[in-house]
Amino acid sequence: MHCGVTFSGSRDVVARRVNRSSMIILLTLALSACGSNGGSSREGSIGRSNADAVELLINGGSFDPGTLKLSKGEKVNVMIVNNDSTPHDFAIESIDLNTGTIESGDATTATFTAGEATTEFVCTLHSDMKGRIDLA
Repeated sequence: MHCGVTFSGSRDVVARRVNRSSMIILLTLALSACGSNGGSSREGSIGRSNADAVELLINGGSFDPGTLKLSKGEKVNVMIVNNDSTPHDFAIESIDLNTGTIESGDATTATFTAGEATTEFVCTLHSDMKGRIDLA
């Protein structure tokens, strides 16, 4: 059966090229799955949504809940879900953490360690969108 595809090289050369391309794709996927934060020295990182995360919703131009209650020194994953009709972000400026833009209907997770004092989180795209992290 002839499928209309013609190879201009030997089958060995084609097989090596296919194998090399496959390895490059697999390595790229494996490295991207590692979740690197780009080698940054930030105290937090950003990633895909996480089932074990504290949920923070964005609705009607505000964060819900407006206050996250965390323990001092606790490593926390906060899943930010944008249920609003406009793009937003989530930032804790005191630790240089920013999710980047979260489009309407999208979600992302921010991972960080709760500090020693109450701190503020904001949407840098909308100056009136603020929330607070209270510590136990």
